[in-house]
Amino acid sequence: MSKWGERMKKVEQLAQSFQLNPLAAQYKPRLWPCQPSSIWKLFPRQSMAVSFAQSCKEAVHVFALEKEKTSLGQRIFLVTSYSELWHYYRTYPQSLMHCYEVIPEGAVCKLYFDLEFHKPSNQGADGKSMVSSLIQ
Repeated sequence: MSKWGERMKKVEQLAQSFQLNPLAAQYKPRLWPCQPSSIWKLFPRQSMAVSFAQSCKEAVHVFALEKEKTSLGQRIFLVTSYSELWHYYRTYPQSLMHCYEVIPEGAVCKLYFDLEFHKPSNQGADGKSMVSSLIQ
């Protein structure tokens, strides 16, 4: 076998070794070693996700995700922690772009307004004064 062939064989062996024994473990955000591992679980129905989240001892939340490559409005529901979601949101922003937290009935929450409008269709509109009117 040539030197080139030997080198290629060694590279293939190293690649196989790295695949079997990855250098980094799966990301698990923890504040201290005794903290339980994080949860990342998908459900086809909101009620199933809410029931699972309520049964967890960890501080988890339910998020609605729009399914990719399907008709509009189809969703799946994710149960995970804020820190776990934030990690993957930063890593894969396209996949989690349309992700919304499901606020359980009776939960304390803040009201947010997503204020936007189609400028070409509303050329006379003044966004700043519209926001000021809403606040007043």
